[in-house]
Amino acid sequence: MKTNSWIASLLLAALILLAPATPILWGQQQAVWQKISFDSSAARVTNIMRLYTASDSTIYAMTTDKTIGVLQYLTIPQAQRLYFLNSAGTSWLQVPLPSFVKTITSVQQSTTGTLYVATYSQDSATFGFPVLLRSTNKGVTWTASVIDNTTASAEIFCSGKGLLYASIDPIVKQSGRINSFVPVIAKVLRSKDDGVTWESLLQISTSGSIYGLTVSKDRRILLATEDPPCSSIDAKAVDGGDILQSQDAGKTWSVSTVSKLKRGFCQTQFIYSFALNNSTNQVIASAEGTTFSLSDDIEWIPVVNNITSQSTAIQYSSNSIFLFSGRSIKRYSADFSTSATILFSGVETPFFPATLAFGKNNRLYMGGFNTGSAYSLDLSTLQPTSASSEQAVSQVGVDIAPNPTENTANIVLTLPSASLVRLTLYDALGREVRTVAEGVHPAGAQEFSVSLDGLPSGIYFVRARVGGQVFVRRLAVVR
Repeated sequence: MKTNSWIASLLLAALILLAPATPILWGQQQAVWQKISFDSSAARVTNIMRLYTASDSTIYAMTTDKTIGVLQYLTIPQAQRLYFLNSAGTSWLQVPLPSFVKTITSVQQSTTGTLYVATYSQDSATFGFPVLLRSTNKGVTWTASVIDNTTASAEIFCSGKGLLYASIDPIVKQSGRINSFVPVIAKVLRSKDDGVTWESLLQISTSGSIYGLTVSKDRRILLATEDPPCSSIDAKAVDGGDILQSQDAGKTWSVSTVSKLKRGFCQTQFIYSFALNNSTNQVIASAEGTTFSLSDDIEWIPVVNNITSQSTAIQYSSNSIFLFSGRSIKRYSADFSTSATILFSGVETPFFPATLAFGKNNRLYMGGFNTGSAYSLDLSTLQPTSASSEQAVSQVGVDIAPNPTENTANIVLTLPSASLVRLTLYDALGREVRTVAEGVHPAGAQEFSVSLDGLPSGIYFVRARVGGQVFVRRLAVVR
């Protein structure tokens, strides 16, 4: 999440952009959040900048003790310390870091338990360069190596044993002109040897930032972009409000635009946050007061409009999405047809939510600014408040068999009511290769047979647009 963007959303109310279908409400739910204290021997914690869930469900917290004022969104302090939640889920324990570490920019943990922390070099010859710390014993001992010879912050992502990705976000300097910044070279790097050596996957010229590095199980890489505040650059390769993505482990890249509306007095384009659901390949992005869904890498669909902009979008398993919205959390079904409002009962105020994470035993964890506290919620205690509303929701079904297949795929489309449908097939580059069905179709299950003759082996996407909603399923063609 780009923290300064979220703080800006506290100041600037976004206009309602488009008018998608209104979700059926589950109702408001008074959720009792449990406060989680920090180790009494720890230094003072004022803000939880980010929560991170490791592969073994360990929850890490990046914190700072610097107070954030409402008007300080352009100078948000970076995290200074790292904590992990004890096995009982009742207290935060501090991870010991090397003495030279002043700030940390990212944390990851491998499936084998190796802990990775990104920070800055303090040596005179490499001052400000991004540094990778590695520990196999929860911070008792560390090894350190420089990631890139650039004064920049680094965000890291562990995608397997010894396989690391890093986004390098150089520090942008203002030029001699007012409201003008010198373009820099941002990078995406990959290491196959646990961070010892790095190779370049992408270099872009930008006067803004790249952030939110995410890598899926099938090596799909995504990044968000943001313009600098109050900037006016004539020519740059990447604008704010875009998602950069590669679907072939960094060999080729594409740009997908989420929002090109300008933000307030600074005229800045940006994405508040985004999240990827590995099981459905769906990307959820929050920008300018609207939440968008990108299910097929082709078209962003506005699914939720809010007068206050969300700070964090997180996919929960395959059936729920949680979004911050002002003084509550919105819970949506995966297709956004149902929603519920989870209120912050028991949470200290003032509390500015900044980050969410999911942990063991179906618990949701929340951290924020200016309280020094984290909170957890047992999601199993949340139930729809209106049975009639829940029963009124009928799901659209899109099923493919066989999958993988060789020459023919049978698509079963189930509709809750008569609907305008467009059913198509796209290749991995986003090109439409088959139009399967178009027009109004009756309620119930209908089967369509699709010939795959002439199509090479690879991954394809079946895209069903039903009314104003889009559903996407992957199809593997193997010969």
